[in-house]
Amino acid sequence: MPLLYWFSWAIGAVVADAHVAGRPLPFGRHSVVLWGVMAIGSCFIKALACFSFTLFALMTATFIAKLLQKNYLEFMPNFLSKPLRFVGILSYSLYLLHYPFLQIVPRIADLLPVSICPRSYIVLALCMGMVVPIVALAAVWHKFIELPGIAAGKRLIRRFNPLSKTPSVATN
Repeated sequence: MPLLYWFSWAIGAVVADAHVAGRPLPFGRHSVVLWGVMAIGSCFIKALACFSFTLFALMTATFIAKLLQKNYLEFMPNFLSKPLRFVGILSYSLYLLHYPFLQIVPRIADLLPVSICPRSYIVLALCMGMVVPIVALAAVWHKFIELPGIAAGKRLIRRFNPLSKTPSVATN
């Protein structure tokens, strides 16, 4: 279901776009605590459980908007900001590639002859171990697939969009 998470993606994109454009941030005046209470509450009320993901997304967007408003991110230490920027640049590639990897994990866990600890701990350890290969593959994907695709899209837009062409100057 490709549109299942569209709303959560869109609210994050709206906050990011407003921040980059210097406009007032959506959700900047909302209460993180209120969204959090509603999100957690929805997990315990069966009729509202289908709204829990959306409410957690709204809570997260509000939290990020508040961080951006207070410029807390400018004071982030370098040892945190550099890896987070790197992951941010790769975020779309990570989004596209992580799911197939994580679908393999339970199958790998079933093949392991380990019965000392619960299966959930094995799955957790395998998921954590997948972080490095997923990020490495996302970096390769970003460089050789995503960036050339973006460049090709820009070339197509310039070629077929009459408004993007610069008028030629006639000389006498």
